[in-house]
Amino acid sequence: MAESCMSCSGTGKEDCIFCFGRGKRNCTFCFGTGQDNGEACTFCFGRGKRNCTFCFGSGEEDCSTCNGTGTDPFSNDWDDW
Repeated sequence: MAESCMSCSGTGKEDCIFCFGRGKRNCTFCFGTGQDNGEACTFCFGRGKRNCTFCFGSGEEDCSTCNGTGTDPFSNDWDDW
Protein backbone atom coordinates (compact mmCIF):
# COMPACT_ATOMS: atom_id res chain seq x y z
CA MET A 1 0.00 0.00 0.00
CA ALA A 2 1.28 3.46 -0.86
CA GLU A 3 2.48 5.73 1.92
CA SER A 4 0.89 9.09 2.67
CA CYS A 5 2.48 12.13 1.13
CA MET A 6 4.68 13.86 3.69
CA SER A 7 4.12 17.34 2.22
CA CYS A 8 0.33 17.35 2.69
CA SER A 9 -0.01 14.60 5.35
CA GLY A 10 -2.12 12.55 2.94
CA THR A 11 -4.84 15.17 2.40
CA GLY A 12 -3.84 15.94 -1.19
CA LYS A 13 -4.20 19.66 -0.47
CA GLU A 14 -1.88 22.44 0.66
CA ASP A 15 -2.28 26.14 1.38
CA CYS A 16 -2.57 28.33 -1.69
CA ILE A 17 0.79 30.02 -2.28
CA PHE A 18 -0.85 33.20 -3.56
CA CYS A 19 -3.23 33.95 -0.65
CA PHE A 20 -1.33 31.90 1.98
CA GLY A 21 -4.39 29.77 2.70
CA ARG A 22 -6.69 32.70 3.50
CA GLY A 23 -8.80 32.52 0.34
CA LYS A 24 -8.75 36.31 -0.02
CA ARG A 25 -6.29 38.77 -1.54
CA ASN A 26 -6.11 42.54 -1.57
CA CYS A 27 -8.22 44.07 -4.31
CA THR A 28 -5.96 44.93 -7.23
CA PHE A 29 -8.11 47.88 -8.24
CA CYS A 30 -8.11 49.82 -4.94
CA PHE A 31 -4.95 48.14 -3.55
CA GLY A 32 -6.82 46.92 -0.49
CA THR A 33 -8.11 50.30 0.66
CA GLY A 34 -11.75 49.70 -0.27
CA GLN A 35 -11.90 53.23 -1.65
CA ASP A 36 -11.84 54.58 -5.20
CA ASN A 37 -11.84 58.36 -5.52
CA GLY A 38 -13.43 58.71 -2.09
CA GLU A 39 -16.22 56.20 -2.75
CA ALA A 40 -16.54 52.49 -2.16
CA CYS A 41 -14.55 50.45 -4.68
CA THR A 42 -16.86 48.88 -7.26
CA PHE A 43 -14.68 45.79 -7.68
CA CYS A 44 -14.53 44.72 -4.01
CA PHE A 45 -17.64 46.60 -2.89
CA GLY A 46 -15.60 48.60 -0.38
CA ARG A 47 -14.20 45.57 1.45
CA GLY A 48 -10.64 45.89 0.17
CA LYS A 49 -10.42 42.11 -0.38
CA ARG A 50 -11.53 39.77 -3.14
CA ASN A 51 -11.57 36.00 -3.54
CA CYS A 52 -8.20 34.66 -4.60
CA THR A 53 -8.27 34.04 -8.34
CA PHE A 54 -5.87 31.11 -8.09
CA CYS A 55 -7.71 28.96 -5.51
CA PHE A 56 -11.13 30.54 -6.13
CA GLY A 57 -11.47 31.49 -2.47
CA SER A 58 -10.94 28.02 -1.02
CA GLY A 59 -7.46 28.78 0.37
CA GLU A 60 -6.24 25.39 -0.89
CA GLU A 61 -4.77 23.92 -4.00
CA ASP A 62 -3.61 20.45 -4.98
CA CYS A 63 -0.40 19.38 -3.30
CA SER A 64 2.55 20.08 -5.58
CA THR A 65 4.37 16.94 -4.44
CA CYS A 66 1.64 14.31 -4.94
CA ASN A 67 -0.54 16.25 -7.42
CA GLY A 68 -3.54 15.92 -5.11
CA THR A 69 -3.48 12.13 -4.71
CA GLY A 70 -2.39 12.16 -1.06
CA THR A 71 0.10 9.36 -1.65
CA ASP A 72 3.87 9.64 -1.67
CA PRO A 73 4.96 9.54 -5.33
CA PHE A 74 8.39 8.33 -4.29
CA SER A 75 7.29 5.41 -2.11
CA ASN A 76 8.18 1.94 -3.23
CA ASP A 77 4.92 0.06 -3.89
CA TRP A 78 6.37 -3.40 -4.57
CA ASP A 79 3.65 -4.99 -2.40
CA ASP A 80 1.01 -3.88 -4.93
CA TRP A 81 2.64 -5.85 -7.73
